[in-house]
Order: sequence, then structure tokens, then C-alpha cells
Amino acid sequence: MEAFLYLILLIYFAIGAVLIHFSNKKKDTASAKKNWIKYFVYLIILNILFASILLGKPYFTYLCGLIVLMACYEIIINGLRQEKTKLGLLSLLLFSPLAALFFLFSFQEKSYLFYSLYLVTVFDAFSQLSGQLFGKTKITRISPNKTYEGLLGGSLIAIVTSLLIRGLLDIHYLTALFLGLFIIFFAFFGDLLASLLKRKFGIKDYSQILPGQGGFLDRFDSLIAANALLFLLLQIT
Repeated sequence: MEAFLYLILLIYFAIGAVLIHFSNKKKDTASAKKNWIKYFVYLIILNILFASILLGKPYFTYLCGLIVLMACYEIIINGLRQEKTKLGLLSLLLFSPLAALFFLFSFQEKSYLFYSLYLVTVFDAFSQLSGQLFGKTKITRISPNKTYEGLLGGSLIAIVTSLLIRGLLDIHYLTALFLGLFIIFFAFFGDLLASLLKRKFGIKDYSQILPGQGGFLDRFDSLIAANALLFLLLQIT
């Protein structure tokens, strides 16, 4: 079933490519080029993540370990570069529990790994696309590119997706609705938290390691928070 759902996700991305094409008509050549670089790099990253889940737990766990290590490195290096060592240490202290829970989640059953990554991917991708196409109302100064229109578009697609793929976990529609809302909320929370920390550091991106994406924290902030809190939820239910 995971392989079939992955094919559906590729169709989502094909739709996303069409939306980017129309969105780029409003932009200059340089901005349009950046959009396409961001799109294709994101597609490569997701292919690697989904392939690691389909191949077996060890591979996804290794990748999660790499994400955690690189995220910690980015927090430390920005604290040193911006001469904000105390902020860096405090951020690392607060991030460590989330990072640990995120890593522990990687040992869950394949269906849960796939389900969470799937929803975070859909929410993140369609929030950005909806925001670019229809975004007008800013949500917060912490992350000025985020709009209510983008959040609504991404949330609706992610919730519908959660209902459609509920068979992956063999859960009821109401449970799928709850899990969808749960993952969306904490994915958005993780994104805002990472954006707030960037403002405190006075930087635009955590690093330039991933072309068009920024750093590991720029790319995986939503996934880290959503998976970490989902792991907690699974432990208490």
C-alpha cells in the first residue's frame, strides 16, 4: 500500500509543479529559478526519505540521526557566528528533548513513519503553494511569508489526505481527522518555533547546505516537531 500511496504523492507533486508554473508568472526570472531549484531539491530529499522507509527502519533511523546531528550543529555554529553563545546553548537545551523524541519515533512501525512523513509533506508543500498563489493576510511577523490563505490551503489538503490514507493505519475516520489536525498543528508550531529562533539569531537561513532550502532546520523543523509529539501521543494512548 505504501508504494501505491507514494505514487499518489508523486501526482501531488506533479500538480505542485503546475501551480509553481502559474505562480512563477508573477515573479522575475531569478525568483522563478529559485522556486524551481527549491522544488526539485525538495523532491530529491523526499524521495530519499520515503525510499529509506520503504527499504526498512535502519535506513530511516540513520537519516533521522543525521538530521538531528546537523540541526544541533546549525544551532551551535549560528550561536558562535552571531556571538550569541548563551542563546545557542539555551536553544540547544530546549531543542534536545524534541530531537530525542524525533529520533525515537524513527523506530516506530513503517506505517506510522510513512503516514506522518506523508502528511507533513503534503501540508508543507501545499501551504507554500497556496500562500504563493492566494496569500494576502500575514499570520505573524515571526515568519512574514506565512499567510492564513497558505495555512488554510495546506491544512485542507492535508486533512483530506489523512482521511484518504487512513487505511494505512486501519483507523476510523474520526481518528484520521484527529491525527491529521494533530500533525498539522505541531508541524506548523515547529516551523514557527524555528522561525522565531532565526529572528533571535538575526539570520535568514540556518545554513546553505541544502540548495534552495537553507539548512537542515529550515527543511525539517516541521517534521521534527510533528514526529516528536506524535511519538509522545502514541506512548500515552
